[in-house]
Amino acid sequence: MRGSGSNVVAAAMIDRLAHHAEVRTLAGDSYRTRRRRALLAKDNRTGD
Repeated sequence: MRGSGSNVVAAAMIDRLAHHAEVRTLAGDSYRTRRRRALLAKDNRTGD
């Protein structure tokens, strides 16, 4: 199968990176979520 060797190498690299990774949980809305919520609220008020 062509290209399967590079897929194996890529999977091994990702596995190695993920093995040493730390999981961080962030609280609160992102600025994109806040902005989107504000735009939706504005649209609901104007009826558009």
